[in-house]
Amino acid sequence: NGAVFEFPGFARTDVLPARSVDASIILNAQRDRLLHVSPTDGVNQPAVDVYDIEDARARSVTLSEPAFGRVTMNGDGSRTLNSINLYDRQFRLLGKLVADVPWDSPGTTLNVSGTRAVALDEQTEAFYVHDVSGPGPAFPQLGAPMPLPDEAAGNATLIVPPSGGAVFAIALIDAADRRRVA
Repeated sequence: NGAVFEFPGFARTDVLPARSVDASIILNAQRDRLLHVSPTDGVNQPAVDVYDIEDARARSVTLSEPAFGRVTMNGDGSRTLNSINLYDRQFRLLGKLVADVPWDSPGTTLNVSGTRAVALDEQTEAFYVHDVSGPGPAFPQLGAPMPLPDEAAGNATLIVPPSGGAVFAIALIDAADRRRVA
């Protein structure tokens, strides 16, 4: 089971189900909301459990739109992005990223403020920036796609630092592969 150790004393509380050893744990920047996301098999939705520190309890949530991409969250935990689907704090669908992005794009992330999303298109090896500050249901692409150097897009993870002024595409590559990390 997923355990939380509470300060002071570090008393153990088993709050998250033991779904998978491959589950992703996502903690927001304010460190008051944690998402526990089980990997998907490409057929079933990922299982998502939320632990809010202020409530000291976990609950399972169901994402209303089918998507199998990476789940990310903004800094205060008020917005969650699963592939191209954007949800509010209560996991109600706000809308979708609109661009030439594959439906199941695994490379999506949010900036800390939750006003911009970045999506990686593995086919064109470029990323797209989207304005997600409005109410939705469609979140437009801003500007032209930005190509990644070399061929790092195939397995890149996108990270937007707290400043929001850059996007890092980090790719793990085989030592025999001569491509650079973008």
